[in-house]
Amino acid sequence: MIWILVALLSALFTSFRHVYIKKYCSEVPSEILIFSTRLFGTLLYLPFLIGRPVAIQPVHLFWSVLGLTVIVTALATIVQIRVIQKHDISISVPYLSFIPLLMIPWSALLLKESPPPAAWLGLVFGSAGAWMIQQTGQPVQLNLKQLTSNVGLLMFGVAVALGLTTTCDKLAINASSAMVYAGLWTLVSTVVMFLFSLRHPFSLIKSALVSRHVLIQSVFWAGAFGCQMLGVQLVTVSSGVVYVKMLTMLHILFSVGFGGFYFKESYFLKRLIAAGLMMAGAGLTIWASYGLSGAGN
Repeated sequence: MIWILVALLSALFTSFRHVYIKKYCSEVPSEILIFSTRLFGTLLYLPFLIGRPVAIQPVHLFWSVLGLTVIVTALATIVQIRVIQKHDISISVPYLSFIPLLMIPWSALLLKESPPPAAWLGLVFGSAGAWMIQQTGQPVQLNLKQLTSNVGLLMFGVAVALGLTTTCDKLAINASSAMVYAGLWTLVSTVVMFLFSLRHPFSLIKSALVSRHVLIQSVFWAGAFGCQMLGVQLVTVSSGVVYVKMLTMLHILFSVGFGGFYFKESYFLKRLIAAGLMMAGAGLTIWASYGLSGAGN
């Protein structure tokens, strides 16, 4: 059961970060914000790596996966942060609920895993609830116009990219460990994001590096990422990486709740009902993965 707890903790850290970015870091260019986050994250992970043996096998698989996920995540996260900075949290973040569903074909292809029917139902409930959250003042319906809106299209693309990288994370973790992968991934990502940041004046980069608000949201990110990687390592059930991601997606519920309260966003009742759908989806996911299989940690 430990993997469930750390996945939920990851969701909580992520929601804190989203609200904090919206409140205090909206003016920081997304490339610089992500670079600063990765840099501080590397420093936070160093104590977990120093003095420990770094066992990686097979090496080529580990570094290939790490390189792929760093680049794809960099591009997706730049888009994600820009959208969160410019749009309401309750409109933009819910699209990320599609990540677990989009992970299923990747999981089947790369990990040779397929979730049981009850887990599929839980994933669908979670996605339906998140979609309902972003319906503001309109009938609850699925239509092509909403999906192809600027926010919807951008965030759906982010969900596709992060669905791939989260599945690939499992391959790299299997070849090493959660903390080794998290530490080395963050280090390489820091270098890549620094290169992206060079399109901005150095004065902006320096300003972000000495900002306490950037530091605080970096701590939230490091906690969320570390807990997610640990959850992926600890889960032992088939398609476990999908279940871990589904539980971390509860950050949507937390973000909308915290953001809606703090920023005085409306349509609370509709979003409360949607939150119930998401919680039902998470419950079905836990039951399918832990109760049906009789396995877990």
